Amino acid sequence: MQDKEDFIEKYIVKINDGKFTKNKKNKADMVKIFVSQTNMRNYLRNKFLDYIQNEDNISTLLVTLKDNEYTRKEVKEIANKHGFYHVDLETFYDQQLFLKIKNSLHTEDSVFKEELINSILTVFEHHLCKPTAEDLDTFDKNGFKYIKADLKKLTEKVIDLLGFGGFAMNLQNINAGVMTANAGDSAQFLFISRAILAGYNCSNVDVRSSRYDAVIDFEGTLLRIQVKGISGSTISFVDRDRGGQGIDHKHKSNRGKRITAKDCDLYVAVDKEVGLCYLIPIAEMDDKYPDEKQAKNISVKKLQEYKENWAQIEKVAKQK
Repeated sequence: MQDKEDFIEKYIVKINDGKFTKNKKNKADMVKIFVSQTNMRNYLRNKFLDYIQNEDNISTLLVTLKDNEYTRKEVKEIANKHGFYHVDLETFYDQQLFLKIKNSLHTEDSVFKEELINSILTVFEHHLCKPTAEDLDTFDKNGFKYIKADLKKLTEKVIDLLGFGGFAMNLQNINAGVMTANAGDSAQFLFISRAILAGYNCSNVDVRSSRYDAVIDFEGTLLRIQVKGISGSTISFVDRDRGGQGIDHKHKSNRGKRITAKDCDLYVAVDKEVGLCYLIPIAEMDDKYPDEKQAKNISVKKLQEYKENWAQIEKVAKQK
């Protein structure tokens, strides 16, 4: 155990800087102690989880962040000081601060939630009913009254989700490797549930070696759907490299492959935090991003036309 702690103390700065595995000697030292990078990260996660079992330690971490004026760039330095993996600490801080928001929203005698809902509705009304150059585009007061009750209900639900920091993730503290696989499955089933709810005949594909994860039957036309979960601000049309204990991720057979129209008809990116779906005709991405490097990290801002655009299913089916 002491060997592991000595190793972490020696290398934690490089681990948190993301430069650790770029050095062959560092990697060789890690293999001697932990066997794999996944095992090392699981060790760091368990170390952190043990630390925050103590309420005094939780208070210490929160006071330290406050003393650093809640500056995100300082979180890595705090993690280095304690010998923690910075992602674990960042997740902890996010959860703690969202907990404060949740408590403010859900306290029975709090008027904060109602004030927030009314403020949002006021902004909607001001924006939608604002006179425009073309009278036909004007959303008048009566139009707003017509949808106000439904809009209020949806706003309340969105605020609830906001207060919980989005969908709950990894409450059981499953190890990193298993959780990565489980998160992929969750995105797949989130989409299937959303598709069925939207009225489509959608089924899961159980064969893991398949290049598509689900199928949709649209008026007798079968569409192949590949589903990927996202939580950041980019979407990749290239598979991740295969990794894990005993796997050489640099070997050609384990390198991530470009996803093209040969693999699927629709590529669906599911935001794992809130369940939003980007339904993207993969043939359009083949044309727009022919270079694999371009296709690796596309900003979601460039793909807004596909967000919750369920009409893409009919469009693609009719093109087949």
